[in-house]
Amino acid sequence: MTRPCVLLADDRPLRLRRLAAQIAADGACDLLAAVRNLSDAYTLTERHQPDVVLVCSEMAAGAEFLMFVALLDLLDLRCVVFGGPGVMPGGDGRIDVVTLDDGHDAATLIARIAVGEHRRGAGPAPHPFYSRCVVIGASTGGIEALSSVLSTYPPDCPPTLIVQHIRREFVSGVVQRLDRQCLAHVGEARQGAPLRQGHVYLAPDDTHHLVVRDTGGLHCALVAGEPVSGHRPSVDVLFRSAAALGDSVVGVLLTGMGRDGAEGLLRIRRNGGRTIIQDRPSSTVYGMPRAAAELGAAMQELPLHRIGTAILNASRTSSAMVG
Repeated sequence: MTRPCVLLADDRPLRLRRLAAQIAADGACDLLAAVRNLSDAYTLTERHQPDVVLVCSEMAAGAEFLMFVALLDLLDLRCVVFGGPGVMPGGDGRIDVVTLDDGHDAATLIARIAVGEHRRGAGPAPHPFYSRCVVIGASTGGIEALSSVLSTYPPDCPPTLIVQHIRREFVSGVVQRLDRQCLAHVGEARQGAPLRQGHVYLAPDDTHHLVVRDTGGLHCALVAGEPVSGHRPSVDVLFRSAAALGDSVVGVLLTGMGRDGAEGLLRIRRNGGRTIIQDRPSSTVYGMPRAAAELGAAMQELPLHRIGTAILNASRTSSAMVG
């Protein structure tokens, strides 16, 4: 069995060194790093995605920890908060809470976590349920980027709507190409089409904007209107409609020129949704993602090869939204 990779974060230097030494000596886990602040923990977690993150209760008491938890949720990682009696926060979802002086030293604690991780990974994987829908915007370089993202999708992926800036005569060919490369079904969005798992909907032409509507169930809508942010269909229009879904949506802005989608992505984030942008090195043109980053719209800025997995992780929650 592969040993779980562990990141340790503690703002007390003596305890940090003691726990790090115990974890290393136990041998049940691989210690990625031992850090003294959440900023370093955030960076290392995003870069290396350890199996378990250990955070002291003092760090878990601040507002910065909420941002860290959002990252853990996006990456589908576990966290253990540890500390003495009387100072421990309550456990919540993927966060476990352990009192260090309850008879378990750090090595025993990690061994127990390791057993839990292996049990969780044993046997067939459960059928995933995606309770968030996904909206994606792309422009220059977007077809290759979409091909990369959708290649990670399983046959029962979260329902996904896409606006790709492209001339009308090329839409059909792009849809056919993506459908061949993706295990899910990729097709042109149709008026009133209900959103279903396993389906990806691409804006069909340059005469309408694509939006998502919720009238007792989510569905596609094609609406007339002037170009917005210089485009029809517009990423901003799609994102603004999706922002009305609150925390039940994941917004993704890929490579492209200009600013289309930046304002809409910010609205999604402000309304409680998850937001991801493509990073500069992997973007053909960093214009649209950069505009979103400058507005503070992105919760995650990731290289292209990690975006598909991040979308799937962010789309899994316990609250039902899509049938």
